Amino acid sequence: MEHSSHTQHISALWTRAQPAVASYINALVPDFHAAEDILQAVAVLVVKKFDKYDPSLPFLGWALGIARYEVMHYRRSKAREKLMFSGEIIELLSDSFEDQEQHSKDIRRAVAQCLERLSGRSRELFQMRYSQEISVNDMADRMEMKPNAVSVTLLKCRQALRKCLSTKLGDGLWR
Repeated sequence: MEHSSHTQHISALWTRAQPAVASYINALVPDFHAAEDILQAVAVLVVKKFDKYDPSLPFLGWALGIARYEVMHYRRSKAREKLMFSGEIIELLSDSFEDQEQHSKDIRRAVAQCLERLSGRSRELFQMRYSQEISVNDMADRMEMKPNAVSVTLLKCRQALRKCLSTKLGDGLWR
């Protein structure tokens, strides 16, 4: 892989994984500055060890594995302090972060599919309200509608999306 393409690939993967890795580290390391230092160390190690990454496996899990070792290293260096999580808790949290990331992907995919089902004026109003954050009154002026009609249309859109999402994701939607 060409160097710039390789760098872009690593950057794209890290950009998507970084928020979850940062949350994982912050959940385990109470000291903000230490957590930031660990996150930076993980980013450096991700780049250094990227040639060992197996692309058939989730990148987030691999990055969390590196973070797990860095947190453990931090814990060993702070072993005399009282408020430290056990290795078992760290493993459970890591697994939980990976599961949550997959759940978030499933929700984003379902939302996109359900939004595609909206059409015409309903879709336009929904996008104006929730993507552009335009007020109901401004939307009514732009669309030459009464504000109440805009509100009713938005309510029907939300109900249709809720029904679609419940169908696609089942009762586990809001877990």
